[in-house]
Amino acid sequence: MKKKGKKILCIVSGIIILIVSGLATAFYMIAGKGGYYALFASRDRTDIMEAFLYQDDNGTVLPYRLYEPKGNEEKYPLVLFLHGSGERGDDNERQVQANSVTDTLLNEKNRKEYPCYVVAPQCPKGEKWSEKLEEPGAFSMETEEPLLDALIGLVTELEAEYPIDPNRIYVVGASMGGHAVWNLLYRESDIFAAAVPICSCGDPMQAESVKEMPIWIFHGAKDPTVPVRYSREMVKALEEAGAEKIRYTEYSGEKHQSWELAYREKELYPWLFEQRKE
Repeated sequence: MKKKGKKILCIVSGIIILIVSGLATAFYMIAGKGGYYALFASRDRTDIMEAFLYQDDNGTVLPYRLYEPKGNEEKYPLVLFLHGSGERGDDNERQVQANSVTDTLLNEKNRKEYPCYVVAPQCPKGEKWSEKLEEPGAFSMETEEPLLDALIGLVTELEAEYPIDPNRIYVVGASMGGHAVWNLLYRESDIFAAAVPICSCGDPMQAESVKEMPIWIFHGAKDPTVPVRYSREMVKALEEAGAEKIRYTEYSGEKHQSWELAYREKELYPWLFEQRKE
């Protein structure tokens, strides 16, 4: 009976291993490596980021979380992080609980090495940070963008209230937030010292207006949500415009959640915090 019991246990264990392996493989096929990071490695940062509410003169309301660095420096950089569509709402938590730059930038090591303010506003449910520029020439300065206006207002308010270095303000965004990064640069490029749009869509017709901006672009080659051609076309347009401060990283075989890989690039934060407005 003991031998039979051990044999049954081995068979059951083998079946469980096969099922788990199969599920893991299927999950990888669907979400890629970034999906694993998002599911198993993301950390909730609400405990170190204070909750606030911003309202501009037009009545636009933005919940946001703010991390305030600890130290004695006279001025600190500011990182504006724009989340994707999955974190929209009004709980002022989802944008810093998962799939966000706050997970890596605010780990213990980076908090010491790169002290900075980090602001993570939350886009209202059912809305978009800005229009997705699906076709070249789609951007227009005449397009009403109330949330982009509110983001600029928020940054301006923080500059007035905290010791922020105006020459070291950075904007980072993924997916829907990445689209907004491009639109912010087209509208207000003089505010930012560098930008990191990830798995996003910009307007190649506007490349000339941002060719002097340090920009590091990331995308997954197999992204089914925001096709990689958008980033490839943007990079090509910037190169043709004479841009010399851009970098492009494309992850072979990676799906939509390429931000989870981008935020873990060893060179990203050293590069980002080296950038200053000239």
